[in-house]
Amino acid sequence: MTEEELFSCIEAFPHSTRVALSQARLRRQMLKFEVKLQFPPIQVYRAIKEERGPVTVTDFMTIYDIEAHSDDEILAMLRVDKSKNIHNFGISFNEDIDELKTGLHFPNARYKGIAEGALQAAFGPADFKRGKTHHNWYIFEACLPSVAAEFRVIDDAEDDEAK
Repeated sequence: MTEEELFSCIEAFPHSTRVALSQARLRRQMLKFEVKLQFPPIQVYRAIKEERGPVTVTDFMTIYDIEAHSDDEILAMLRVDKSKNIHNFGISFNEDIDELKTGLHFPNARYKGIAEGALQAAFGPADFKRGKTHHNWYIFEACLPSVAAEFRVIDDAEDDEAK
């Protein structure tokens, strides 16, 4: 992603990401990481809070954006200002369900379900580190409902049959 491409899409991000990208340090991080605006759809998995669904918009929001919709928006924005890593404003996905489970010690107290869907460029840029199956997806705010609709909850038995 070039600096011009980043500036062209900043307004499409959720509020907390826009605030974060107002900091030159975090903009430089996004440009340094292999973030792409164009890429083919990729089958991915995301850990979600509910074991059986439904998949919701909040499953694809950062903690900063969830807090910003709470009663203490000022506190949420102060946390954004203190963030030191642009990855905090992306949503984690993994192409490899086993790596997802291992990395999160799945299931755990926070995540009980797994959703499956496609990482799509139309919904926002994502990072691609060579040889890695983990991606951070920087989802455009207006696309959050579409992303949630594209994903479905799967269960372990269904995943095991696919192997």
